[in-house]
Amino acid sequence: ITDPHEIANVMGTDGIEYMLQATEDLPVDVRFIELMPIGEGRGLKGVSPDEALARLRAVWPDLHPTDERRGNGPAQYYAAAALEGRIGLIGAVSHAFCAACNRVRLTSTGVLKPCLCYEEGTDLRSLLRGGCTDEALARAMAGAIRGKPPAHCFAREEGVTERRAMFQIGG
Repeated sequence: ITDPHEIANVMGTDGIEYMLQATEDLPVDVRFIELMPIGEGRGLKGVSPDEALARLRAVWPDLHPTDERRGNGPAQYYAAAALEGRIGLIGAVSHAFCAACNRVRLTSTGVLKPCLCYEEGTDLRSLLRGGCTDEALARAMAGAIRGKPPAHCFAREEGVTERRAMFQIGG
């Protein structure tokens, strides 16, 4: 494959070609996250970042990792001569970055989740509705962040306690 517009066939998903084409014409980044075994992803097999990289290199053979920090997330970014932007890959499962994870999620129900793998979180809504002070809220948030688990267990699906889909969590 030499035509970037055929990338949907390479990646196996309609529409991806349009997102990736933007990186050729504009200085924008497109990031892909590895399918996590939660919600609709439970029991499905996704494309690993290594496989995605091999497929992308079929289109852009000179695709190479960069040391650039682009945003505050965990993506590894790649560049090629034909790209104005960058392609980011997030290996949430196969290349766990738990030790350096700087992510938490606030669900629509007010729960601050320190890890997507686990159902547990800190109920901030109850604190707020109970009239807590700003200091108490800050302590609860800091406690949730300090209590982040050292690692997820996505490789052992039986250890995953989160049952909701990403759209229900906030992702």
